[in-house]
Amino acid sequence: MDQAERLASLLKKGGRGFGNSVVLGPVPALLSRLRKDYRYQILLKGSHPTRLRALLDQGLHAFRALDHKGVRLIVDVDPQN
Repeated sequence: MDQAERLASLLKKGGRGFGNSVVLGPVPALLSRLRKDYRYQILLKGSHPTRLRALLDQGLHAFRALDHKGVRLIVDVDPQN
């Protein structure tokens, strides 16, 4: 959860300059542990998709610059559930 919290913190700090963007989470995924991997979800909400994408790109860039061995990120744009 530490890495998920670190990414959420980076997104929240970066989100201050992106209008009405909101960062929710991290929270455990519905299947919080799958094949010995722990899974968390972070949700970005806002009314401007291009701003959300820029916020995500900025946050992911900052996160990748940090030490995060063993962490796999999956980005789902416009999730259904």
